[in-house]
Amino acid sequence: QPAVDLVAHQRRVGQVLWHPSALNILLSAGNIEINGSGDMKIFIWNVGKSMILQTIDCHPEVILSVSWNFT
Repeated sequence: QPAVDLVAHQRRVGQVLWHPSALNILLSAGNIEINGSGDMKIFIWNVGKSMILQTIDCHPEVILSVSWNFT
């Protein structure tokens, strides 16, 4: 059994990244399937509460990588 279910993306997730200093904060970025379906949304999660803190849905292209900005 998974410890927690984080459900929001329509299809495959291409990137997942823990925040380097904030406890229980995770970023997930959607990806596009070969047939063109899927989403290019980014979700910032509070994993401890199984809830989305922020949705970023204005990315026009496939998300190839993600990183946290320390500034």
